[in-house]
Amino acid sequence: MALKKCKECGQDVSTDAKSCPHCGKKLKTSSCGIIVLVMIIVILGLTNIGKFSKQSAIYKSLPPKINIPFEIVGSSELLSNSSIVIDKKYVNSLDMMSLGLVLKYDCRDMSIANINIFKNMDSALFLTPEKMMHYSSNLNDNSGNRHYRNLIGKYEKNTNTGHHRLGIMYEGMLGNKNEDIPY
Repeated sequence: MALKKCKECGQDVSTDAKSCPHCGKKLKTSSCGIIVLVMIIVILGLTNIGKFSKQSAIYKSLPPKINIPFEIVGSSELLSNSSIVIDKKYVNSLDMMSLGLVLKYDCRDMSIANINIFKNMDSALFLTPEKMMHYSSNLNDNSGNRHYRNLIGKYEKNTNTGHHRLGIMYEGMLGNKNEDIPY
């Protein structure tokens, strides 16, 4: 049993006592247990923030204009080898980087992702992944060239190789104004 001094009368009092036996002053109980409990709650809260608010953290880190609408071609959900279409008014650095962060989040559970970004639905429907392989190896075939002008971005992720980037082609795939954003 430890002793401490009563703040009212200065006499020795047991640390277990609720009041001083000499003057009757109520003694404050140790708040050590409360402090430990609060610390445990805070630590548990901080470790779970990442689990429950990944999406909100990503969206909070984005520029204010994040809602860049896109349409997924040929599917109701984003698949590892998809094409999406955005309005041509979003073909600028800020909006494309915002779109890249959204795609990064949306593809977080995929080990491989190849998302083609078009500004025209006809071109997205024409340039299927199979046709893209044909036309990229044979650029002298002009029937694909007009569609390549509407291919304005490519989001690529491969966790096996560590390759993770957003390629932006402001003038289309055949243009000269390009930007590469590694993740």
